[in-house]
Amino acid sequence: MKHDFRTGDLVKLRGISGVGVPIGLITAIFGTDMIQVKWSNEDLSNRWALQNVLPSKKIEKVTLI
Repeated sequence: MKHDFRTGDLVKLRGISGVGVPIGLITAIFGTDMIQVKWSNEDLSNRWALQNVLPSKKIEKVTLI
């Protein structure tokens, strides 16, 4: 699966919005699908049971409007 992520991008869980959504920073990209994320709030990432390495289809870039 092709993605357009780069190291340093801000990301969140795909399809989730509102207050209480964990925001992360991409720290590494492995191959074409696996991405390492450093979550900004450990409590929220634990509540959502998030791993540090995720498939790219589970995250999306944070966009500012």
